[in-house]
Amino acid sequence: MTKKILMALTVTAALLAVIWMWPLSESGAAGSDSGSQGLFTYIDPSWIQNEYWYDGKAELNFYDAQIVTYGTPRKTDKVVHILVTEDHVPADLVKANDWRSPGLLKVLKFNNMRTFQTGIYDYRQMMSVFFNIEDQHFAKMTFGSQEWCGGSFKEIVNFNGRSSFDFNTYWEGQGNGRYEVDFPRHLVLYDALPVQLRMLRWKTGLQTTMQLLPSQLSSRVKAPRVSEARLRVEEEQEVEVPAGTFAAYRVRVQSDWGEDRFWFEKAFPHRMLKRQTAAGDFFELGATKKLAYWGLNRPGDEAHLP
Repeated sequence: MTKKILMALTVTAALLAVIWMWPLSESGAAGSDSGSQGLFTYIDPSWIQNEYWYDGKAELNFYDAQIVTYGTPRKTDKVVHILVTEDHVPADLVKANDWRSPGLLKVLKFNNMRTFQTGIYDYRQMMSVFFNIEDQHFAKMTFGSQEWCGGSFKEIVNFNGRSSFDFNTYWEGQGNGRYEVDFPRHLVLYDALPVQLRMLRWKTGLQTTMQLLPSQLSSRVKAPRVSEARLRVEEEQEVEVPAGTFAAYRVRVQSDWGEDRFWFEKAFPHRMLKRQTAAGDFFELGATKKLAYWGLNRPGDEAHLP
């Protein structure tokens, strides 16, 4: 009897391992939502509604980073993540000139800026993701890439029943166009995970799925393919990064293109402390500042930088 029980337990463990590593299903850009909120079942609205985001300042996180480009790991200038609340015009999803105008949409803006050298020339890239504070979903993403060969731009919208993907690049066949898309309601941007995951109701052992759109941090454009990814919150551990030593949650995200690992600060506001991507990119938090940066544009204000 003991041998039979041990055998059954062994088989069960093997099956669980297979389930976790099972190939992830893929749907096209016109794929429909599965009916389950997936990741959004575990989102805590109080994170984005916390007064921390409404003090008239932005959160600036400076990361020491390595980015793989042309197959080669590259040390970067500081990668900067900026988070700040804004009031937007819902019809156009742009910042309102007058924040007191009626009917505005309050968003949390996430700017991701990175600069890195490739041989003789450098890349300067910036992505902005705008999260709807009311439902914690992203409403819009814009991305611009500039380097010596040329400039590219992308815009993705998934808001209020509207889905669109527009692009303008310097590559043949991708000069100026639009993909016909019908994104799922609960779409998650791979590039927004450093913020989207901060909104979780944190609990060790939490597992869920999400409808994930691959990274758009490229001057080139590919037809958007949404696939199902798995998330697991693993054990708490102490993490040391240049910014200090913190209690953290380790998170694994497994998708069709590999596995990413994240470490998020256990205490609010759950900053991303460290990240290792499937592509070989690496990020470690160097410093955090809370600043009204838009007013710090005079000579000498550079002293506010870490």
